[in-house]
Amino acid sequence: GSPPAAPPAAGGGNADNAPRPPDQARAAACDTARHNLALLEKDGPVAKAGPDGKNVLLEGEARARELDRARKAVAYLCD
Repeated sequence: GSPPAAPPAAGGGNADNAPRPPDQARAAACDTARHNLALLEKDGPVAKAGPDGKNVLLEGEARARELDRARKAVAYLCD
């Protein structure tokens, strides 16, 4: 009589999928992501806080990377 095997941990979420924030937090994050994307898509200058806390102007390649990141955030958070 060996004891029965323990059932798998409750939750049922896939470990490979990154955990998603709860709906309310996700809605707020979605709004922020959309706002950031809209700013980056405009022609005006966009600044981002740098490591020293001072604003750094995003231009060229850096701006393109941020734009890509913003689009991915919107796609992930706003479905």
